[in-house]
Amino acid sequence: MEHWEPDGAHTFCSNGTRAAASLLPSIQRGRIQGAVSGECVSLCVDENRVGLRLPEGDRYCLQVQLLPMELPHAYGWTGTPHLVIEVQDVDRVDFPSFAPPLRWHPLLPEGANVSILQILTPGRARIRTWERGVEGETLCCGQGCAVAGAWLATRSKTMDWHFQPAGDDPVQVSVEGVQDGKWAGLWLSGPVRRIGTFEPDPSLLRGT
Repeated sequence: MEHWEPDGAHTFCSNGTRAAASLLPSIQRGRIQGAVSGECVSLCVDENRVGLRLPEGDRYCLQVQLLPMELPHAYGWTGTPHLVIEVQDVDRVDFPSFAPPLRWHPLLPEGANVSILQILTPGRARIRTWERGVEGETLCCGQGCAVAGAWLATRSKTMDWHFQPAGDDPVQVSVEGVQDGKWAGLWLSGPVRRIGTFEPDPSLLRGT
């Protein structure tokens, strides 16, 4: 699979991958391997739910308190850059003012998706995300949730987290472990629903 952002940037997208995997023929169910925009991933596909194991290795890691700000935060690379910040109440943040300066922060040369996180109880949290390329808030950023789950696992003994994003469908993140900022067995999963179909204009298929 290959993914592009609305601004034309080539990128890795976890929720896009999960959505696309749900459309595979029924013979492609269970555990399968994939190459997504140059990243190697594992998928677990059933009829209404898809799980994705995030890429891992030396360059996939967390950095904590990277920026000069008081709010607890972590930066993670999953194939795309993510900045996750803990706040007291995600609803009280003026996101259009808060997120863009961080999305373009000079200490983040590739920019970053910016997620704000509110812990509700151990294992449960709310999250909102301002995505680069879109340059606005989206209903759910899967990789932002995954980075948040890995970060929260380093701060507690809770290795499974349920996140409620701005959209209706919650997502689950589980991680086997995080050592020296590097995660292992970081899974993102959740429901996938087909909401419609469309026929691309033939000119798109010709690349003209």
